[in-house]
Amino acid sequence: MTKSEAVIHLSLAVDDDLDDCIEMALFKAKQELIQKVDNVFVFPAKEKRLSILQEASIELGYTFPKEVNIQLLPITTDTIETAFHSFQRNRAMLLGQLNRVNSFAGLIAIHQSIESNYRDWALFWDLEFLDDPLEDIKRTSILDSMRFLQWILDLKDQGIEQTNLLKDLSIPTDVKHEICRLKIVLEKLK
Repeated sequence: MTKSEAVIHLSLAVDDDLDDCIEMALFKAKQELIQKVDNVFVFPAKEKRLSILQEASIELGYTFPKEVNIQLLPITTDTIETAFHSFQRNRAMLLGQLNRVNSFAGLIAIHQSIESNYRDWALFWDLEFLDDPLEDIKRTSILDSMRFLQWILDLKDQGIEQTNLLKDLSIPTDVKHEICRLKIVLEKLK
C-alpha cells in the first residue's frame, strides 16, 4: 500500500491530524461492532476493512500501542441455563474489552472471539432431533435474549435442564426459530 492509498483508506484530509483520524475511525468501528454484535455474518467483510485501516495507519507512520490479550472462557454446558449464562457472560465480557482495544487488529481479535463464542453457542443447540426446519428462517431475526431466558427458566421449573430432554417437547415457535437460526449460523461459521 502506498502513502496516497493509505490517505484515501483513512479518509485523511490535508489538514487532518493522523492521530485524531485513527482515533475517530477506531471509535466508529467500535460503535458499529456494538450495534451489530449479533450479526456475525458481516464480520469477515468488516475484518477485511479493519485490516486495511491497520495497514494504512502503519504505512502513514502510526504506531499502535501493544494490545492486551482477549479473554474468552469456554461455554459451560452443564445445563441449558448455564450454557445461556456462559454465552451471555462471554458476549458481555468481550464487549467490555472494547474499551481497552487500541488498534484495528485488536478489533479483529474481538470479532474473532465473538464469532467463536457464537459458534460454541450454536454448536450447543445443534440438536439432531430438531431437523424439521421452519419456513422462512431469517439469519438476522434474533430472538430477544430475555425471551429465550424466560423459556429456559420455564423449562427449569418443569425439571428440564438438558437439551436431550427437549426431544418430545413442544417448543414455542419463536424459540424454535432461534434454534434453527443458530443451526444456520453454525453452518455459515464452519
